[in-house]
Amino acid sequence: MRRQGGIQPVVRNEPPAAATAPAAAPAPAPAAGRGTPSISEMLSKMQEPPAVAPRAMAPVTREEEPPAAAAPARGRGPGTRPGPTPAPRPLPSAPPAGIAAPAAAAVPVAPAVNHFELAVRYHGLGNFEQALKHYLALLETDEFNAEARNNLGLLYYERGLTTEAVDQFRRAILINPRYLRARSNLAVVLMKAGRLAEARAELRAAQAQEPRSADVLVNLALVEKADGQAGQAQELLLKALGAQPAHAIAHYNLGLLYEEAGNRARAADHYGSFLKYAGPEHGALLTDVHQRIEELMPRNLPR
Repeated sequence: MRRQGGIQPVVRNEPPAAATAPAAAPAPAPAAGRGTPSISEMLSKMQEPPAVAPRAMAPVTREEEPPAAAAPARGRGPGTRPGPTPAPRPLPSAPPAGIAAPAAAAVPVAPAVNHFELAVRYHGLGNFEQALKHYLALLETDEFNAEARNNLGLLYYERGLTTEAVDQFRRAILINPRYLRARSNLAVVLMKAGRLAEARAELRAAQAQEPRSADVLVNLALVEKADGQAGQAQELLLKALGAQPAHAIAHYNLGLLYEEAGNRARAADHYGSFLKYAGPEHGALLTDVHQRIEELMPRNLPR
């Protein structure tokens, strides 16, 4: 049985906020080997290919929902003069007793299309074309929607379109320089492309905003590991667990580092913590971790 490749990336996705009136779910489109971008499939897409060499660590990427749109303010602009007051219109007289007033004709109102919600649903179904269509439709009317650009960057990344993904993440950061998730996602793509110095710079900028962000610390550990600094990577992962003890992928990556260093007991301990805190989005790793624990635990110890 071939194992999962390398220290694994974590891909997270936040679904859109619940609408007042739920939109009809689009018909599922068949997708080859894909699941939801927020859980197991996006995680699976971001794993290193199986290899005999040590497995790759797992960066954290996230999708995010756009903020609720604020109702536009209405009122007179400053300095405008009030116009003439229109004469009051007479009220319609009531119909005579016994005669029903004619009913007003019902005007059908087409429901507004929630392009973001549809894009996320198609994204989860693995339908690249439809997800792309709705993300782009949203950006046609709201080109400064940083969250949609972040999600579009993840969509491109999953298809191996590195240049397009980097462009969308950079645009999201230009719109909102404090957009931590887009900056962290950009660093993951740069790291996968071997651009370690750029990835490190983005993560350092993110760390300056959120020094205790476990996701940023995990991704920074991956950059250091890729740059041959396993000790520094280990320190960063321990720091991530200090900030968020239940961070499953931090435990998984730390287990891999301990296993590579020959510390079987600590590796098994962190693999066990991974299994304790893992969710549905980590399904692709669960079997592999169970097998690793079986191999690491001495046969004479109770299980």
